[in-house]
Amino acid sequence: MKEQDKYYTPEIEEFHIGFEFEVFEVPFKLGATKADGKWVAGSLDTPKHFQAVNWDYLERGVKEEGVIRVKHLDREDIESLGFDAEGQMEFDSGNWGPVYSLSVDDTEDKEKYYNLFIDEGLLNIVFCEYRNSVGRTEKTLFIGEIKNKSELKKVLNMLGI
Repeated sequence: MKEQDKYYTPEIEEFHIGFEFEVFEVPFKLGATKADGKWVAGSLDTPKHFQAVNWDYLERGVKEEGVIRVKHLDREDIESLGFDAEGQMEFDSGNWGPVYSLSVDDTEDKEKYYNLFIDEGLLNIVFCEYRNSVGRTEKTLFIGEIKNKSELKKVLNMLGI
């Protein structure tokens, strides 16, 4: 994957408490040029921080292509939230792709876990329960577009995961 495909420029509406992004900063020194700059992690991690943001500066940075960027959701992000890669699966669409699993209850007679997979560009979160006496049941909790780790964290939180 090319570096520019790994990131995208967010819309100002995407910014929320907990939003993670990167800002291209050029050192504040005499003679500094863009070549002296580097990407620095940024986050709106608390309500106080969110309120203290210079929104005019941030909006200019979003509109000025290449100054603020966000990493597209990837395997590393999903696994950092506690999900384990469980291999490949064929989806209803006929496509194949990776499946990630998060176990929440595993005893001798039952197992409860969440499966997460991306099919046709849409992220799916499915709650699965397996009981020896009944078999497996599944309930789809979410299907939708998730662009980045911050959005996934927000959805998982809303679902109580």
